[in-house]
Amino acid sequence: MIRHIGYACVNTQLQAKKVKMSTARKSTIDAGGEEVITDLILSNLDSLYKILEWNHKKKIKFFRMGSELFPWLGTYDIRKFKRFDEIEYNAGFVGEYAREKRMRLTFHPGPFNVLCSPNEEVVEKTIKELDAHSEIFDLMGFAPSFDNKINIHVGGAYDDKEATLKRWVQNWRRLKDSTRQRVVVENDDKSSMFAVTDLMQLHKMCNKELPITFDFFHHKFHTGGMTEKEALDAAVSTWPKGVVPATHYSESRREEKVKIITDIFRNNRIPWEDLEKWPTFKEAYDFYSHIKYQAHSDYVDGPIDSHGHTIDVMIEAKMKEQAVFGLRDADTVRKLRAETPLLNG
Repeated sequence: MIRHIGYACVNTQLQAKKVKMSTARKSTIDAGGEEVITDLILSNLDSLYKILEWNHKKKIKFFRMGSELFPWLGTYDIRKFKRFDEIEYNAGFVGEYAREKRMRLTFHPGPFNVLCSPNEEVVEKTIKELDAHSEIFDLMGFAPSFDNKINIHVGGAYDDKEATLKRWVQNWRRLKDSTRQRVVVENDDKSSMFAVTDLMQLHKMCNKELPITFDFFHHKFHTGGMTEKEALDAAVSTWPKGVVPATHYSESRREEKVKIITDIFRNNRIPWEDLEKWPTFKEAYDFYSHIKYQAHSDYVDGPIDSHGHTIDVMIEAKMKEQAVFGLRDADTVRKLRAETPLLNG
């Protein structure tokens, strides 16, 4: 059973009304100092509150916050800011609203967070960044829990998976206790990286204290010799009792766009062999045929098979909340796709 279906970081409809998370160049931050950061944080918290209000009205209970909520996280000590009390109050207000409405909020820091890096400078920066994400949850009033997960990848294999995993565990232990109680790890989409079977080894190396976020789409590219059901079963088993396992779901942008063109030909009874006679369609087909299979689609069709488990699903699609609506209603997604320009790269 799928409990909640959510989306990540941006609400496209509210963004058009200037409700969005904002950041600034590091040079701008350096020039303006803590006042610039403070103003950005307060503005972002206000936008987050408006997004959560909108989500509540639309019955969306699962949302991934963007790291830009607190711009240039990990490069400053927020508690030393002159207006820290104002930031703390506003963060707590938003957190209380989310708890009142029973919403699940998460983070997914960027790929530059690499705990397994052989470069100590990268590791130290990663630790600061992850601890800072955890502190945001603290400010919002959330007790440490995998319910409010901080999702990352292992970060690289470095031609030696065993040594890499050992290094990852060593550096994972350097995180604050509250951060370790929130950090989870996700399977990769490349055969040279880490499938669920590899992450199960990492889970054991972390004394079974590290949950695995199962990414349905990534699994298609790197199964590790497991079926989807076997991999999901394994990932779900790593989550503690009382916390609904989180998963990610996306589909191929390449397949989505090519299918639109082939459907147009089929529905209009145009022989596929005549593609060359239709320059616009030929141009679009050639363009989309070169997109990586791993690129995320605008919308998703599903179905999503929970294989008998109760899970939350984060939809990773370019059209964000509209993709959630499309998954709920197939007619809606067909209409939305029809309204999208054909060469919408």
